[in-house]
Amino acid sequence: MTKKELSQLYYLNHEIEQERRRLRELEAAATSVSPKITGLPHINKISDKTAIAAQIADCRAVIEAKLKLSV
Repeated sequence: MTKKELSQLYYLNHEIEQERRRLRELEAAATSVSPKITGLPHINKISDKTAIAAQIADCRAVIEAKLKLSV
C-alpha cells in the first residue's frame, strides 16, 4: 500500500466516523419528541418521522458504500 493510499484510507475512515455520528443523531431524533438535527439545509427541526427514516436509510447506505471502499 502506498503513502497516497494510506492517506486516502485515513480520510475515508474519518468520513465513515462522521456519518456514524450523524446516524446516531438521526436515530436519537427518531425516538425524540422534538428532534434536533444539525447539518441539514434550512431545517432546524424535523417532526415528520418519515423524513427522519429516509435520512437514516440514506445515511446507512453512505456508510455501507464507504465501508466497501475501505476494504
